Amino acid sequence: MEDVWYQAHDFAMENFGPIGCAEALVIFRQIDWEAELVQEAAKLQTREDCCPAGMGFRVDEGTFLHLMPTKKGTQILLEWEVPSNFLGLFKIKKNRQSFVEGFPDEKVPGLLEDFYAGRMDTVRRSLGPGR
Repeated sequence: MEDVWYQAHDFAMENFGPIGCAEALVIFRQIDWEAELVQEAAKLQTREDCCPAGMGFRVDEGTFLHLMPTKKGTQILLEWEVPSNFLGLFKIKKNRQSFVEGFPDEKVPGLLEDFYAGRMDTVRRSLGPGR
């Protein structure tokens, strides 16, 4: 993994650099997501800038996974590149995204393990049809 980071509700970030899946899961479980949700809700009530807290995992410039726990499961944003052609002559890459709400929390560790192992087809299938 090239880069792993945590972004709090107030946009504060902590970068962990390249770490393994087991270490990333430990960090993910140690974050007080409930406190983040409470603080985000308070900021929304007062119309202050905020964002959903989350943890991100970047494989390369075009592939990343962002996990944002909520009270109703985990929101997940997955972005990846697919090869394509421009005008049938030039090879290019196009970005694809998948956004899922309410992903079961108990399935997050397996999803992250698949992502770390490079099983992108399995990750996309886990997120639902058409991914």
